[in-house]
Amino acid sequence: MDTDMDVGNQQTAAWPFNQRFVHDPVHNSIELDQLSWDIIDTPQFQRLRELKQLGTAYFVFPGASHNRFEHSIGVAHLAGKMIGEIAQRQPELELRADEIEAVRLAGLCHDLGHGPFSHVFDNSVLPRLLPAGSNWHHEQASEMMFSALVDENAISLSTDQVRLINSLIDGTPLPGKRRFLYEIVANKKNSVDVDKFDYLLRDTKSVGLLSSYDPHRLIKTCRVIDDEICYATKEGFNVYELFHTRYSLFKRIYTHKTCNAIELMVADALVHANPVLHFTDAIGDPDRYVYLTDGILRDIETSVDPALSYSRNLIRRLRTRDTYKFVDEVIIEPKVRKFIKERLTPEEVAGYSVGNDNLRPDDIRIDCSTIHYGMGEQNPVDNIMFYNKFDINSKVHLKDTEASHLIPRSYCESVLRVYTTDPAKSQAVQRAFRRAVNPLLAECGSDASPSRLHIIPSNLGTAKPAPSGGRLMSVRANLPSVQAGG
Repeated sequence: MDTDMDVGNQQTAAWPFNQRFVHDPVHNSIELDQLSWDIIDTPQFQRLRELKQLGTAYFVFPGASHNRFEHSIGVAHLAGKMIGEIAQRQPELELRADEIEAVRLAGLCHDLGHGPFSHVFDNSVLPRLLPAGSNWHHEQASEMMFSALVDENAISLSTDQVRLINSLIDGTPLPGKRRFLYEIVANKKNSVDVDKFDYLLRDTKSVGLLSSYDPHRLIKTCRVIDDEICYATKEGFNVYELFHTRYSLFKRIYTHKTCNAIELMVADALVHANPVLHFTDAIGDPDRYVYLTDGILRDIETSVDPALSYSRNLIRRLRTRDTYKFVDEVIIEPKVRKFIKERLTPEEVAGYSVGNDNLRPDDIRIDCSTIHYGMGEQNPVDNIMFYNKFDINSKVHLKDTEASHLIPRSYCESVLRVYTTDPAKSQAVQRAFRRAVNPLLAECGSDASPSRLHIIPSNLGTAKPAPSGGRLMSVRANLPSVQAGG
């Protein structure tokens, strides 16, 4: 994404103000005010250029090359449109300029706190490194980074305005603030928000999927009734399509089995690198966090520190497409997920190896992902209020049968997968996994079972030979070492 004009020095009748536009592949021409550009043109925001929006999916889907930088600008654009539509159509709300500004800037800055490879960092790396009970999430880091951005770059926002913007990023209303403002950027009530509007449009376009849902109709028809954002009843099926698109992206892209395998490898590489790089110390320090990006893999690759050899070898395997091998999966009911996740460990599976299989726990990786419509097992539409054209000031619930008789009856599933770090042991791991998981599924009353379609044939190829190094190793030896502390 690039800016196509900067006319800040022109003082003509036609252009009396600083105006800069972004040509965006999703929203076409986006115009942002000077305050937004003051925020964008800072190290804290420019960092988002180095964070892939879809993390490891770029290793699998070449079109998934977009970054959180352009997504954040898109969310700011949609946040401004939505709050602007409300202000224009409902002047009786008397929306203040500072409220409109806060919503737009919350959209712009909501992702400042994402770490390397985004949700991999949140969900697969830090839980293995932080003390038990730690509840770090990237929204906390977004608030930290936004506060640092304002302070270090002399952004003209008051302390109260910064506090309001941070609360809008987190989605938790401050006392005395209008609650509907918190349903635009980070909607904890029903998850219909402009963050989702943008990433569903942007991600489907980038990976080549088609979607029939239309967020612009939702923006155009939204109304505030009793301090709550409501939508026209005729948009009921459009709302279901929004959540179905989310589910489809998770099912087909975000949790693709090879994306999942690469996530496991990246997580292993980062966890083993932390004793040298100490990036967990950076999550509370904005001066260090600003340099923590997807580029951490290059930092590890170009280091000659012997303590990083395990992580370097994993990244080398990524570069040569020698990934962890998908072995098997079971789609299980969400109610049994916790039981299975606690009981089915690599140690448990390895214990079921027999004969010459001789498996070790480190040969096995287990992942359990939950995919849903945005609110776990609940139908998120149950928490959305609608209005009809004959009474635009009264809100009503929409029954699922009033949208379609083909609406799903279940809104959540969990996918239990097993991988092996050594592709040559795929069959052995599958045999052990099935011996281990079947009695557990029976014990917890699940109807699930491993699919006959996933049985690995006996003529499966073996692992790739380990790379000898050669010229790449000699080049690496001449590169500077990454120092401890990042």
